Amino acid sequence: MVMTSKGSLKKRIPILENPYPFLENLEIGPEKTEIKEKHIRKGDGFEWPNIIAFNQTIVSLLKDEKRILEIGSGTGCFAWHAAMDKSRLIVASEIDIKAKEWAKQNRPAENIQYVSKRLIDFEADSFDIVVSIDVIEHVKDYPTFLKKLSSLAPKAIITTPNKNRNEKDAKANSPAYYQHFREWTAGEFYWILKVFFERVSIYAMPNVYIPKCVPINITSCMTPIIAVCEKPRL
Repeated sequence: MVMTSKGSLKKRIPILENPYPFLENLEIGPEKTEIKEKHIRKGDGFEWPNIIAFNQTIVSLLKDEKRILEIGSGTGCFAWHAAMDKSRLIVASEIDIKAKEWAKQNRPAENIQYVSKRLIDFEADSFDIVVSIDVIEHVKDYPTFLKKLSSLAPKAIITTPNKNRNEKDAKANSPAYYQHFREWTAGEFYWILKVFFERVSIYAMPNVYIPKCVPINITSCMTPIIAVCEKPRL
């Protein structure tokens, strides 16, 4: 507050470093297989090593859950590694038909069912856990997405990039990657998930090439964020 010449109080208006509002990108359809085919044409591997380690890390967070649903399974990296435990049944759902068919042909397993169903097509309480790896940042109506996802199982693992992963992305008015509709900081993501789950624990990988994660707090800049969510608020 400052004093004016007439002796009255007047609020001081702060000068914002970035006065522009956050803007979401457009919601874009899946392009998983096309992107990976570009990797091969450039001489890279179909799956980057850090992506393999990331999926292995998420598999390591599974406990005694046997009926597993993965939403947005892509080319089947998580499902393939989770299926190493033959007591599990993994339903891997991907609406990108090309990606799903690649997974069926190249990562088949007796305990994996590759399907092309949307989230709304699954019945409530049908699974022990639902896994969604880097999908939510592509979804425009994420509250509806989380509400439905939380109804499918008593536990969920949900991941997304950390908007605070570097200064440039932290200050961006919209995500630099055009396929991301929206991104969150660790704190924002934690409190959004708390609306739908009573218990939320967040983790990240100290080294993205080593399949190991550690707990993080809501101010962390580590990415991606791995959230283990329990006790849905139905």
